[in-house]
Amino acid sequence: MRNTFPEKTSTHGPIARVVRFLGLPIAIPLALLLAGIAGGLLLGNGVYIGLFVAGVTLSPIALTLRGIGKSLHILPPAVQRDLEQNGSLAPARIERLSATGTTINEARVAELELIVVPRDRGAYRTTTRQLIPVLQAPAFQPGNTVVVRQSPAYPGVVKVEENPNVALPGAPLEVGVVGETYSGRPDENADRGRARWPMIAGMAVVLAAALLLPIREDVIAGITTPDLLASDELSRGVARMSEAAGNQAELLSFDSDALRAQTPRGWVGYRGGSAELNTDAEAKADPDRLFDMRRLNLAAVPGLIRTARTKLALEENTPVTVSVSRDPGKPVELRISEADNARSGTLYAAADGTAGVIADATTAEGAREVFGALTARMGATKVFDARISRDSVELTAPTRPGADTADDFSWHSGRLPEREPASIQPDEGAPTFDLATFDPAVLPGLVTELAKRSGEPEKAREATFTLELQDGELGLHASVNGDYRSTRLTAKPDGSGVRVVSERN
Repeated sequence: MRNTFPEKTSTHGPIARVVRFLGLPIAIPLALLLAGIAGGLLLGNGVYIGLFVAGVTLSPIALTLRGIGKSLHILPPAVQRDLEQNGSLAPARIERLSATGTTINEARVAELELIVVPRDRGAYRTTTRQLIPVLQAPAFQPGNTVVVRQSPAYPGVVKVEENPNVALPGAPLEVGVVGETYSGRPDENADRGRARWPMIAGMAVVLAAALLLPIREDVIAGITTPDLLASDELSRGVARMSEAAGNQAELLSFDSDALRAQTPRGWVGYRGGSAELNTDAEAKADPDRLFDMRRLNLAAVPGLIRTARTKLALEENTPVTVSVSRDPGKPVELRISEADNARSGTLYAAADGTAGVIADATTAEGAREVFGALTARMGATKVFDARISRDSVELTAPTRPGADTADDFSWHSGRLPEREPASIQPDEGAPTFDLATFDPAVLPGLVTELAKRSGEPEKAREATFTLELQDGELGLHASVNGDYRSTRLTAKPDGSGVRVVSERN
């Protein structure tokens, strides 16, 4: 008959099961080590130096204890629960005892080869490991009988009872024929240690990330290489530089992986999540050129860069650089250009992100775009005269509607519209005309005609066309001065009435 004995109560509560399942005894020390390396050694945060020390101290201890557990063949929690809750007791005879080389508190870990003789089935051979105190060593000599608890779910898995020599009721031990031979370990245990490591490593990374949450911005910048021109890292970098050197700067420049600013306190740079002020450099910031870095619309920079790539015909992976400065008495200006080739052109923009116009003003589309930007700056469309060339447009317009004084509103090579008092003021009562009545579609044909009649195609493309009132009539005129002759073209604003006069120089 099968022997029955009182069942043991499981000592593995739900919390203990979760702790073992997640591998926390090893994952926690490893998480401390990882967080300490990232936050303390890489980012220089003093608090995380302590975590690094704790991780360095505890990780070897945890790994050593794990190694000891493996040397004892400590069974997985599920197997131990099965033994404690469903296992049956059986006598076993020690056939062989061999040392493993592991000693814990002067007790030796030995591997036992046993022949187990259940009362309800034939004898079988198996192995197990046992921690044997010095005083109990005689009880574990080959030939002795011990009591083991055997698992019904995992054949061959046994565990020597705490009082191994307590006799079981029934007939004396008779081995008889030995049947099966088992390894003494659960079938799934062969790769269990390797299978557990991915979970332990993953849990360590998760815990380390949680520990780094207080400095998450530094961590993200420190372990990645974010594109400063296309992410929130740009705003974060400028904020860090402001903390280090103040908000005022004379020059701010940045590219995809670094920011730099010249401030009254010296040069300050930002890279990899941290800002550094160089106070050794002599501060020569001009007070008339200072601007507040906080007033820049940095969120507009990625869109401005996309516009610059389109307008300047740059490929997607072409590096670009952005610089910010202010001339005395003028607004702050952003400049976006190809990093390694300044000749490719520049896109200018205002501090609020408004982009300047890049166009050929002697084309219909380009002229309309430039006129739109200038009249928006003027707040009106009435002008005294207009001067139009490929890369420059100047409008002389009333200082305010109905005024006799005039200002010049100008656009040059993609820059933002500028305004300043006209160098030559109009006569009192001088008439104005509405720029909206002029159709710039006539300009390309006039450029072609001027090039053909002058024989100077390059100079014709650079010619300036003046649109003004003469004797009450609006007209256009332009001229080209060659080496041997000068050519003057006049026409009506609709492109008709073209007249070309050439004179020998």
